Amino acid sequence: MKGIGYRHLVAVPKRGTPLADATRAIKRDTRRYAKRQWTWFGREEGVQWVPVGPSGPGSALADVKKMIDRTRIFNYSD
Repeated sequence: MKGIGYRHLVAVPKRGTPLADATRAIKRDTRRYAKRQWTWFGREEGVQWVPVGPSGPGSALADVKKMIDRTRIFNYSD
């Protein structure tokens, strides 16, 4: 019950919280959590950000694969 959304939605039938209020709280808490992650990763050395453009995550995945192949970071054999 600690995940984002659970406690908010449980309050709807239990406490009579309006669904719209619960939805707003879920969105707010999700944004806050994402900001904390962004801050944490921003302090990590060596993080390489991969932009996801209009073509979607497929091109970003291809870029990540190229980085892995180029750096051999996982030292796997083909």
